[in-house]
Amino acid sequence: MCVHVRDTDTQVWVRLGRFTGTDPDTGESFDEPDLRVVDDPGVEPALVLEGDAGDLDAWLWHRRDDSRLEWAGDDAVQQVLRRILDQPID
Repeated sequence: MCVHVRDTDTQVWVRLGRFTGTDPDTGESFDEPDLRVVDDPGVEPALVLEGDAGDLDAWLWHRRDDSRLEWAGDDAVQQVLRRILDQPID
């Protein structure tokens, strides 16, 4: 998926997936939805999220709803992204 920051004309590519691992200090295991920034894969994105930097930032940090953002593409990918970002911020 691709995030297009309109006011800076920047594209950030994100791969949705899972984070798995074990904390070496506590032994606690993790298996949770996650995302990571990747290089442009050179293909059409399944989902594009578009907005100005301030609006994207406020939404990502749960300070504002997404009414100022535009979505285009696969609804299933959008739902996966929303589940990832709905996790509590530690």
